[in-house]
Amino acid sequence: MASDERPAAPIVVEVCIDAPQGLAAATACAVDRLELCADLSCGGVTPSLGFVDWVRARTDLPLVALVRPRPGDFVYETDELDVAVRDIGHLVRAGVEAVCIGALRADGRLDASALERLRDAAPGLEVVLHRAFDLARDLDEALELAIELGFRRILTSGGAASAPAGAARIAALTARAAGRIELLAGGGLRANNVAAFLAASRARGVHLSAGALEPGPWRGAGDVSLGRPAAAPNEAQRRTTDAAELVAFLQAVRPG
Repeated sequence: MASDERPAAPIVVEVCIDAPQGLAAATACAVDRLELCADLSCGGVTPSLGFVDWVRARTDLPLVALVRPRPGDFVYETDELDVAVRDIGHLVRAGVEAVCIGALRADGRLDASALERLRDAAPGLEVVLHRAFDLARDLDEALELAIELGFRRILTSGGAASAPAGAARIAALTARAAGRIELLAGGGLRANNVAAFLAASRARGVHLSAGALEPGPWRGAGDVSLGRPAAAPNEAQRRTTDAAELVAFLQAVRPG
């Protein structure tokens, strides 16, 4: 190794959890950071304060809280932003280290005004731009705006359906960022694809939930939908963090 070269920093692994069971699975694997949310079956929304308090009392890992006031699109009304600002205030007091936010305009650009308002509600915290970024009509433009607004990092699949599919775009965005902002790759990453993804994308941080469905203890009759989305667990199932998948993922990211 030449004298002016330095070893690459270890890959940062962030795990997203939406229930208490996920904490034990994540901390047993020595992950680097947790993102907290609710209802990952719809992509995640703002976590309950009870959940945040419960996790904060049990780990010293850095905590990122998703701030998303509802499922669906990321074009928010003023009242929805009012709720998000209040949520951020509560999350700051609950002791998270970062908030993960995002907002779009109807024309497909990042909503700078909304993002400034949400950012300013979290003084002293890291601010992360979530995958609303991937829906922006011009990712290069969105990257530059995120840098201008002072975001610490962007969670992204490179504008593709999954991070593996967007690996080349993530590599290009990382090169364009040139150290001005972190790119955290997420979406569809599993133990069986992460090594190839890292080689293709040159990403230095990855995000996953390692989600799985398992039967719950309830054994009632029938299958009555209580208004669930088609992709959500049914009333006899529960979504869980797959501990074995996390172990395999960490082994793939950090072989040896």
